Amino acid sequence: MEGSQDQKPADELGPRSAQGSRGILYSLRGVCVFVVGWLFLMVICLAFSLFALITLRWGVRSYMHKISRFAGSTVLWLVGIKLRVHGAEHIAGRKARLLVLNHTSQLDLFIFAALMPEAGTVLGKRELLFVPFVGWFIWSIRTIFINRRKRSQAHSSLDEAARVVVAHRATLLIAPEGTRSRTGKLGPFKMGLFHLALASRAPIVPVVVKGARLCQPMGQLIPHPGTIEVTFLPEVSTADYTAENLKQQRDALRAMFCEQLGQEA
Repeated sequence: MEGSQDQKPADELGPRSAQGSRGILYSLRGVCVFVVGWLFLMVICLAFSLFALITLRWGVRSYMHKISRFAGSTVLWLVGIKLRVHGAEHIAGRKARLLVLNHTSQLDLFIFAALMPEAGTVLGKRELLFVPFVGWFIWSIRTIFINRRKRSQAHSSLDEAARVVVAHRATLLIAPEGTRSRTGKLGPFKMGLFHLALASRAPIVPVVVKGARLCQPMGQLIPHPGTIEVTFLPEVSTADYTAENLKQQRDALRAMFCEQLGQEA
C-alpha cells in the first residue's frame, strides 16, 4: 500500500520537464503510452464487467480492491506516474470510513484505484455511467451514483451510501468539492459529505493529493510523467456531528485541507 517511494522534495512534485528533441520524444511517448494505457484499461474493464454480470456482482466487495489496485497501478506505471504515499496505515484493514480528497485531475480515479482498501467504493456522479468501459467497470464494483440535478434522488443516494458503508464496513471515496478544480485552488465543500457522515457516523480520513493537476490538468488529454504525493491524515471522528453544527464541521475540515495545501481558507 505504500506505493512507489520517491525522494524528490515537495517542490518537485508534478511532471518531469523535457526540452528540445527530448521534449518531442516525450510527446511521442506520451501519445503511445496513452493509447496502450487505454487499450489495457478497456480490456480490464470489459473483462471484469462481464464477469460481474455473469456472477450478478455476488461478493464483489470482497475481491474487487485487488483488481482495482492492479488496474490502477498498471495505468499509472504506463503513463510514468510515481506515487509518494504517506500515512497508508490510516486506511489499513476493513472498516467503515469516508475517504475525502481534494479533486484536481482525472488521475485521481487511478490513484484511488491503485491504493484502494478492502471493500473500497466510490460515490460518483451519474454521468460516469455513460463513459464507455470505465462506466461499466465502476457499475460492476457497485459504485453508488448520485444524480446532482435532482435533489430528491441525490438525498436518496446519500442514504443508500450511508447504509452500504455501515452494513458492509465499506470505505467510501468522496470529493466534497463535487467536481475537479480548474485552478488547483480548493473549492467550496458541498454539504453532501457531512449529511452522509451524520447518517453513517463513519469517521472521515482526509486525503491530500499534491501534483496530480500538474501532471494532468483539466482539459489535457494526455498526462505527463511525474510524481504525485498522496497523504492520508489521521481519521476525524464524526461522533459529535449534529444537524445544527454541520456547517461548522464543513468549514473546519476545509480549513484542514487548506493548511495542508498551503492555501488560504
